[in-house]
Amino acid sequence: MKIAYRPEIDGLRALAVVAVILYHAEIHAYGLTWFSGGFLGVDVFFVISGYLITKLILLEIRQCGRFDYGRFFERRARRILPMLFMTMLVALPFAWFTLLPTALTEYARSMLSSVFFGSNIFFYFSTTGYGADTSLLKPLLHTWSLSVEEQFYLTFPFLLVISERYLRKRAPAALILLAAASLSIMAWVSRSDPSLAFFMLPSRAWELLAGALLAYSEIKKGARELPPSSAAFSTAGLLLIVFAFGTLDEETQHPGLATFLPVIGTVLVIRYAGALDLAGRLLSTRLLVGIGLISYSLYLWHYPIFSFSRISLVYFSLNDKLIAIALTFVLALLSYRFIEQPFRDRQRFGRKKAIGSMALTAMLLSGIASTVDLKEGEFGRYAHLKSLLADYEPDNDKLLDETWILVDAIKRRAKFEPPDRATKVLIVGNSHSKDLYNVFMTNAGLFTELGFSRYPMQLADFHQHSKQAGNFFRSAAYRKADVIFVSTRYLRKRRKAGGLSDIEGLESLAKRALLDDKILVVANNTVEFFWDGTKTLYDSLLWQASADNGKANTGFFETVNQRYFLERNKARAPAEVDEINREIADLAQTYDFTLLKKEDYLCDFSLKICFGATDEGHKAFYDYGHYTMQGAAFFGRRIHQIGWLKPLEEKLSKRRQTSSRIPAGWPDN
Repeated sequence: MKIAYRPEIDGLRALAVVAVILYHAEIHAYGLTWFSGGFLGVDVFFVISGYLITKLILLEIRQCGRFDYGRFFERRARRILPMLFMTMLVALPFAWFTLLPTALTEYARSMLSSVFFGSNIFFYFSTTGYGADTSLLKPLLHTWSLSVEEQFYLTFPFLLVISERYLRKRAPAALILLAAASLSIMAWVSRSDPSLAFFMLPSRAWELLAGALLAYSEIKKGARELPPSSAAFSTAGLLLIVFAFGTLDEETQHPGLATFLPVIGTVLVIRYAGALDLAGRLLSTRLLVGIGLISYSLYLWHYPIFSFSRISLVYFSLNDKLIAIALTFVLALLSYRFIEQPFRDRQRFGRKKAIGSMALTAMLLSGIASTVDLKEGEFGRYAHLKSLLADYEPDNDKLLDETWILVDAIKRRAKFEPPDRATKVLIVGNSHSKDLYNVFMTNAGLFTELGFSRYPMQLADFHQHSKQAGNFFRSAAYRKADVIFVSTRYLRKRRKAGGLSDIEGLESLAKRALLDDKILVVANNTVEFFWDGTKTLYDSLLWQASADNGKANTGFFETVNQRYFLERNKARAPAEVDEINREIADLAQTYDFTLLKKEDYLCDFSLKICFGATDEGHKAFYDYGHYTMQGAAFFGRRIHQIGWLKPLEEKLSKRRQTSSRIPAGWPDN
């Protein structure tokens, strides 16, 4: 059963797939992130899929009086499986030569789950989040959307046939109830578990059902009529989609209210776009229609190409991204011509031949995946790195999550330990204050006379008459504190703080601390290292070592630390970092606060190293400059060893001579 071809729908597919590709490529140019909301392209696909499949099923039921389930699932298999299996087969050797054992094992499991359309479930349980940095290093992550669609179509045809047979005119009402239930699940689950809402069918079904309801309305009318206002509606729909792709970003709750933009936009375009209106003409251009025809192959190829590029290259540059995109289009064109079209042609591939070849390929892929999983990705490939890999954690998002465990226990409460005898130190700043808090709390035995708490706040928010500053100075944490310890990453302008800089905020804090007789200690600007958005320098060097043709890799950690020394502060303009540190030093002279340099414990300038790897060989940073928990523990020992807090000790000693405010008993360094 065929339905009338509409080129504007292929144009919609093209727009959606290009948005997804550019989003995953992370194109940054002219101060902008292009297609920051491109992940919403998948939602456009859901609506289109729901519309076309429902229309196909309803037409068959109403024209033939029955529905052929076998033929339906055969069509779906011919459409989906050949390209999916080809992508996995081609990706296998790249996975073998580039993935470390733990990553190869996960790849095998994701491959097995994809074969049986359960990858959305697998990735929910194994992935920190779709927008997370390390998710870009999972070559088959994008198959989650195929699994959602196929799970939907395993049940939806049966529900549709039953509704048509027994509910008849009430069938659309039943679909509306299903969509409302799905929306309710989405609204509820998105608040408690956004990742569950993202990956699972119950919270996504409403998008497919939106397309299904649109198909129902067209079938009921018997013909697709375009009212005089159709041009305005179709143009509005196209603008909604483009607006969502260009302005929303990873901070947007999704699925959520923002998801309505592409869904409603797609419904409007499908319903009202025609050959004579602006949206219809734009979407029906030969270029967009051509891209739409190969959109499935484009979608399947782009993610593994980007993932393996990010894994293999130290830095995935703009030129590399453009080459990867070009390669994606070349492979998609070849795939459409030599795989997609032949398998859809029943004359070239009869039912037995098509089903047989797909079944054999599924068995082959399942066997390979199961073998790799049983062997835990080993196969003796990286024997020379076995000691290095024993405690290696490639998932930087997992390492990030671990660093919030201690901090989440205190929030903004004034919880100082031990309360009776400790000098009370309140650590203030952005996420880098969390790092310093972890440094001291993981080494509590070395700083027994200090009680620590943390107050998260951007320094720029300390400007005069700021509500946040007022809340801080009235807080129990501030009132009880003996020492205010600042640790942050300084920026020239904070958009959310009225464009003020952290330096201005530091000056305001220094004035108030002086007035309130608080001891102020300030760590200078954060030291930054190489970070490509997915891998740390440690990761890149380890993966380079893994490709060392099996040769013994001696002195790996020394190499890491030497490279970290060479790369320090190259992530930002070194001149800017130096200038900010000079301004902090000038403020220290003016307001008599203690200034400490982070690089003193992060690096050893006599040896020309910075500690990207701890003495135990653990990764010290999970991004450009935030400490892992192992890194925090190591840096705490370094701080104690080199006497980094000695200037504070001297200031406290002077204070004790004139005030009983500071208890005696400062620990020896």
